[in-house]
Amino acid sequence: MIDWVKVGALIGMKSETSSHLGIGVIRRITRDAHQQRRVGIQMLTKTAVAVTISKASTMSSLNFDLREETAILLTPKPDARGEVEMLLREGIFNGRETLDMTVQQKNYRLTPARIIENGDDYCWARFQVAKQAG
Repeated sequence: MIDWVKVGALIGMKSETSSHLGIGVIRRITRDAHQQRRVGIQMLTKTAVAVTISKASTMSSLNFDLREETAILLTPKPDARGEVEMLLREGIFNGRETLDMTVQQKNYRLTPARIIENGDDYCWARFQVAKQAG
């Protein structure tokens, strides 16, 4: 079995007819009587959108590292509570830091809401979204 194919691993998927990349998480792996493996996948999104995030730039945070990171926006627009879901590199989400997000040349301020799941190298989290002025 390939080492990375394990429960909790993120995978990218693209059908033959789609021009978009989807993202899923492996939830179960089984083997049948003929030793063929079957993988159960939870689809997180059918259209993954790469975004740029950084720590929010405020006067009090000017001494922090404002390095940009790439993240994956899983929900194309905020839900009824004004929240979106994102996949981040492990270690970015701490539940306190406000982030700035740039998507399609528009800037948004993200306030952490909650972690949905932590994987070996990713964090699936929810954020409250506010449109930034400027």
